[in-house]
Amino acid sequence: MLTMALTDKQAEVAKIVGDVFGIYSSEAMVLDKLFKVGVDFEKSFFGIKGTFNGKIYSIGLPLSITALQNGTGSKASLQTSKGLLSKYLSDLNKTVEGAPVVQGTTKKTPSNLKFADAAYPVTYPPTGLAGGEVEAKPTKVKPHNPVLPGVIKLRDAEVLGQQVYGTSSSSVYRTVAVNPKVKVAVKRDGTSMGCRVELAPNLEYSDQEMLAKRIENAGFNWKGDYGSVHFNLVNLSAARVLGALLGGMNIKFDQQLTTDDELNALNKDET
Repeated sequence: MLTMALTDKQAEVAKIVGDVFGIYSSEAMVLDKLFKVGVDFEKSFFGIKGTFNGKIYSIGLPLSITALQNGTGSKASLQTSKGLLSKYLSDLNKTVEGAPVVQGTTKKTPSNLKFADAAYPVTYPPTGLAGGEVEAKPTKVKPHNPVLPGVIKLRDAEVLGQQVYGTSSSSVYRTVAVNPKVKVAVKRDGTSMGCRVELAPNLEYSDQEMLAKRIENAGFNWKGDYGSVHFNLVNLSAARVLGALLGGMNIKFDQQLTTDDELNALNKDET
């Protein structure tokens, strides 16, 4: 296997691929080829981003990378996440096919290939899943506003960290609290934090009325099919503001982010 000296960020991604698929897997070999032609990788809280010739190719997963590395998610989530990541690497390899090898590569045997220790990294869901297949083609996006594939309506969200639409298609939020009936997402811009809530489709009318009232009581401006509220976080903890907002709903969430570290990491892909 041919390999080359890796940057710290590339080594973190190599560690992820090694943990998930094995260091001698076909995915690890594909990653090594991508490194050789100059694809610059880095992990984010919600996926992996590759940069090649000034273009960004991003992938988000339905399971946290930490959970994926540790194998702690549900069987379905682990299988889907692995499939998405594998296909992302394969598709990106096809995209850069024919590119010249960069300078500085050295030949090493598989036994010499080492994956550097990585520190930490979490989420988005697949699109077009059917019959066990996954669909995750690399998406070209502008460097200043990367958007992972698979942005969906908030009401359809199922896991934390999913990218969801705001009022306009150009406004993208991240889910921070979900249960089968109520979905909450935030969008942060500097010290500003916007919160959005939507109800799952096809709820009984009595459920809709009850939940909408609780959402309004928590401080959301309810518009009939969604609610929103905005905060200036100068000298305020985002986690405490969100916690107070969710607590005010008097609604139990199966999943929710609870710390500033989680919320700050959530925002990394949006900066």
